[in-house]
Amino acid sequence: MHDGEGILQGGVVHPDVQAAIGLAHGGGRPLHEGTAGRLSEVLQDPLHDVRVHDGPEAAMLARAVAARAFTVGNDIFFGAGEYRPGTADGDRLIAHEATHVIQQRGAPAAGPLTVSDPGDALEVEAEVLARGLDG
Repeated sequence: MHDGEGILQGGVVHPDVQAAIGLAHGGGRPLHEGTAGRLSEVLQDPLHDVRVHDGPEAAMLARAVAARAFTVGNDIFFGAGEYRPGTADGDRLIAHEATHVIQQRGAPAAGPLTVSDPGDALEVEAEVLARGLDG
């Protein structure tokens, strides 16, 4: 799929993309240890269950939903070259997505997956927290 082709009307994720995300659930690897330790302290969450997906399949899924990275449950999917722990931009993106993991904990899965809008309250909260780590 090309940029955004996995998004249907109303921001609904295409069923094929949702199925691929479901198959990847629980795979991947843990967050980079140093990044996880720092974020756990700042976000007040152990983040021990976060799974990072940064291979070709994750890149294809991120491209399909027109995102640098996205989070479903405790799985964070990164676009090609976007998982860069230890860099300012990489750590900011990881913090943004880790915030979404926390936001989604215990939230019921209702209906099909949807892509959020950058102006949505949860997106704004994640961005504010991530940018707050810069200082």
